[in-house]
Amino acid sequence: MKRYWLFGGDDYYPDGGAEDFQADHDDQDRLARMGRTFLREGGDLKWAHIWDAVDKAIVWSSDSDKERE
Repeated sequence: MKRYWLFGGDDYYPDGGAEDFQADHDDQDRLARMGRTFLREGGDLKWAHIWDAVDKAIVWSSDSDKERE
């Protein structure tokens, strides 16, 4: 797995698991662009965030309302 992991889904729920995993990459900006595209184009994603697997922190987050403004 790469350093940055993109998660997203239609409903945010802290139940654990990784069913909302979308992609991984070593370039955080590339994943953020991907997340913005998912959110803007509609579909099922209503929220997205990027997890840094090295620093163990969420380093980017957004939602479909913010991206469609």
